[in-house]
Amino acid sequence: MTDFPSPATPPSAQAQAVLDVIRRRRTVDITALRPGPLPRGGLEAILEAGTWAPTYGLSQP
Repeated sequence: MTDFPSPATPPSAQAQAVLDVIRRRRTVDITALRPGPLPRGGLEAILEAGTWAPTYGLSQP
């Protein structure tokens, strides 16, 4: 099990940078990113990447 720092422990500079990005994140209207449908090859590449992505605690179905 990983030991996490207590909430009183200041985060490292790298951890603070990640927290800052998460706090500033805003939802994007994905329809504004690309007019029209995603090409089939692009969709297949995304699904392929998903099949190789790790899962939490080997909890895949």
